[in-house]
Amino acid sequence: LLKVAQAMRVGTSLEEIHRFCRIDPWFLEQMQDIIDMEARVKAHGIPSDAQNMRALKAMGFSDARLASLTDSTEADVMNARHALDVED
Repeated sequence: LLKVAQAMRVGTSLEEIHRFCRIDPWFLEQMQDIIDMEARVKAHGIPSDAQNMRALKAMGFSDARLASLTDSTEADVMNARHALDVED
């Protein structure tokens, strides 16, 4: 799955990935949504509103992963999340 995610990050089409590994297209689309959100977080940083922070948490992003995407610390992300009153 890590190699599939990396293929998505470099722009390999979902059709091509499916052809090579036969992973269900629905699952590949779900993975692509997560990869797209990673790129959004890298570009824009940690959300400053509770709704978007909750969306990230609902997608399964941990504080540690968000920290690595934004070159911050897990404690920074946790503090930002708590400031928005968003629980794990």
